[in-house]
Parts: sequence; structure tokens; C-alpha cells
Amino acid sequence: MLSPWPEEGEYRTSSEETGFSGVRFRIEPVYQRTVAELERRAAESASPLWTLFTPLARDADPAKMRRILDRLREGSSAESFEEMGVAMAVLARLNRRDTTLRRVIRSCLPRVLVMKNWIYREGREEGRKLGHIEVAASLIERRLGRTLSAEECARLALRIGKRENRLRLVDAVLDLSTPDLEVWLAAPVDG
Repeated sequence: MLSPWPEEGEYRTSSEETGFSGVRFRIEPVYQRTVAELERRAAESASPLWTLFTPLARDADPAKMRRILDRLREGSSAESFEEMGVAMAVLARLNRRDTTLRRVIRSCLPRVLVMKNWIYREGREEGRKLGHIEVAASLIERRLGRTLSAEECARLALRIGKRENRLRLVDAVLDLSTPDLEVWLAAPVDG
């Protein structure tokens, strides 16, 4: 278990040779707080910000997350609730003590809300792209009988970035001879 951070502390953000930059900040270890403490902070500040961190609280559990989401839904516009709910789901993924919280939070949100949220869409697209790169690299390595270099992997990632390039990649892997595949892989990426 992690040791609690002190309430106050000094942490240097500049090199030893330079003077104090004038920036002071407070580190707030939300994972050491309880759900009630974070809710109290949200009430005191009249902002739901602290509530968003409740999936990281030391006593976070499914029942408390459902209750918090119900309160957020009642006190927010549909758009604000959407963003706050998705933010809580993202933060819940960081909670290693209770890995069910993200699923619980997502179950409290309409499926269409999660599917249309920009974070979900970007993550899904990035995951697809990484999957394409991994499969393509594996196929090319098998055809060439060797591991791809870092530069070749980088060019491959650039090629896969656009749909029309992905189609050319399929053609190259399936139709080119091994020497021609080597040449194609070494060629600069167009577009």
C-alpha cells in the first residue's frame, strides 16, 4: 500500500542552478480521500469537479458510484452529465483496487452516450489502427523472414494512417514478391 502524501510539501520543478520560478501548487492525492470527502469538496466549491474523482477514492464501490451518478444526472444538463460520466469511467480504469467500477459506471450511462463520446471514438480508432499495424507487421515479417526495423515499423504506421493506404498495404503484402515487398517497405510514404 502506498504511503500517504504529506498535506504540504515542496517539490522542485526547475534545475538546481535556477532560482525559484514563482509557481506554487498543491498536490491533491484523491486516492487517499473517501467518497464523502470528495463529495463535500464538490459541495463546498459548488462544482462537480471533485465528484469526478470519486472512482479513485479509497472507499469507492459500485453502490456509491451509482448514487453519485444519479445525483449528477439530476443536477446537470444532459451534455454535462455525458461528459462527467465518461470522465468518471476513464478515471475508474485507474482504480486497481476495484476493477469493476468502470463497468458499473458505464452501466449507469446510456449505451449510445458511451458509443458517441469523443473519448470512446478516439480510443476505439486508435485501437483499430494499432491492431492493423500489429497484423501488418506480423504478415510482412513472416513474408520477409525477419523482424522489421524501427524505421520500417514507423513507415508502416504512417501508411496505415489513411484508409486508402491500408488497401495498398493489403495489395503489397499479398501480391508483391519478397524483393518487391522489401522495396515497397523502404520507399518513402506518400500522402
